[in-house]
Amino acid sequence: MKIFKVLFLVLAVALVCTAVWAGDEKPWFDLKNCAFCKTFDLGNDDYLVDHMKGEYHDLPNGFLAVMSVEDAYKDKCTKAQEAMQKVAMDMQASGQTPQMCGHCSTYGELAMVTTPVEIKSDIAMISMMTSDKPEVVAKLHAFAQKNREEMVKWYAERAKAKVAKAEK
Repeated sequence: MKIFKVLFLVLAVALVCTAVWAGDEKPWFDLKNCAFCKTFDLGNDDYLVDHMKGEYHDLPNGFLAVMSVEDAYKDKCTKAQEAMQKVAMDMQASGQTPQMCGHCSTYGELAMVTTPVEIKSDIAMISMMTSDKPEVVAKLHAFAQKNREEMVKWYAERAKAKVAKAEK
């Protein structure tokens, strides 16, 4: 459960809510510099996220996220989750916050004010955050919406980059 929580802390993770509401002062996903996200870097401009599919669904009191990983990349995903868990443990031990993207810092902030539910199966990884506080629900909905928007951008940019690379 803890490993899955860390995965969604990245993305699908330790994340400062201000990025959602204060004009994106830092990249939403930063697979090169975020201490959590860079565990998804497979090298050669290939990322685990390229081999994942994800959806965020609004619930009346929060959101439900569903992520799946291509079978050939499940072991690499497990290793990335373990590396993220190490980042989280190091962060707790040192009391220092590493560099994080908007997604990861926001997820972390939200995880501190909710009780995330995580389920990992052979089919998918599922995360749910809910609250009975309207102000927190609004933040959860904003987080889910921002993820939907940013995932569309990510996949569009990656598709464009692959076409450009193939044309060279």
